[in-house]
Amino acid sequence: GIIASRIAAHSGDIAKGVKEAWQWDYDMSKARKALDWATMYEKALDSDRAREYRADVQDEERGVCTMCGEFCAIASSTAIERLLVDGAKGDLLIKLPAECPWLRS
Repeated sequence: GIIASRIAAHSGDIAKGVKEAWQWDYDMSKARKALDWATMYEKALDSDRAREYRADVQDEERGVCTMCGEFCAIASSTAIERLLVDGAKGDLLIKLPAECPWLRS
């Protein structure tokens, strides 16, 4: 019911070109890329349920989500970007950065 209605209304706003709806999507996308859980909860259509789902994850303290866990494409690409920016050489495939809380080395 209610969440489906909110999703439908948001989709309609996007289709109509409502700037605030686009901005909400943009802000949520940036939060997802940064794995910024506080902002994702704030922007979620149902913050309480989002927190509940996240709390059920065994690896919550590692920063992973309920969808892909340690196979998180965002965490992986972020780790690779950091290595490339920091001037990593051929060790990219051998050892992941120690500071990456999402991936095991």
